[in-house]
Amino acid sequence: MKHGKSNNIRNLVLNHPVVVYYFVTFLISWGGLVLILGGPGGITSKPTDVPFLPLYLVTVAGPGIAGVLLSGLYRGSKGYRDFFSRLFKWRVRVKWYVAALLIAPVTVFTTLLALSLFSPVFLPGIFSSGNNPVASMFGVPGGDKITFLLFVTIIGLFNGFVEELGWTGFVTPKMRSNHNLITTGFSVGIMWDYGTCFRIT
Repeated sequence: MKHGKSNNIRNLVLNHPVVVYYFVTFLISWGGLVLILGGPGGITSKPTDVPFLPLYLVTVAGPGIAGVLLSGLYRGSKGYRDFFSRLFKWRVRVKWYVAALLIAPVTVFTTLLALSLFSPVFLPGIFSSGNNPVASMFGVPGGDKITFLLFVTIIGLFNGFVEELGWTGFVTPKMRSNHNLITTGFSVGIMWDYGTCFRIT
């Protein structure tokens, strides 16, 4: 009986890998968030006494866990070999990796600086005085600008790594096998944005 259920799950992944990925990803992140908050009744816009670190970790855990798990279910040991080999495969020159890493932070930083000319609420935390609220949630001394900058850099790299284990490591290759680049980009981008907006709210 158990063997039959295992085959059914694997067949489901084989036939609908992208849909299953989205389901598992959101189940882990959203389900874990609800559990940590003590059930659906704990979801509120008001301040909560629940420690921020476990909330943060569970929300970013979904994509990575789903990507690794489904890679094995999809193609077994070969799926894992292909999955992890892509982590260390250099597809372009180093300068393009550097550009990819810098585009997002530079764009956000420049936009916030421009907006801060109209309202101080947009001023990047590195320039604000006192402890930054984001740093405080993680227990990092936001008043120490160097520590805060290093912390934000590490968090950004960590977020990108664990999330892209799933989005780029699993779902994108599966989408590309049946869809063109534009369709894949829109589909993955919309679902990622949807999940991110939910977690932020």
